[in-house]
Amino acid sequence: MKKIGVKLLQLSMLIITFFAVSTAASASSIMGYQPKMPVELQKKL
Repeated sequence: MKKIGVKLLQLSMLIITFFAVSTAASASSIMGYQPKMPVELQKKL
């Protein structure tokens, strides 16, 4: 039973990590697609 628990834990950690990375990637791509962003705001970034 312990081996199943460890495998399940590793799998859930992998899924959580993948979800976090994909969310961060999609958020950065959304931030990248703003061509009408003011120049003042671009200078702050």
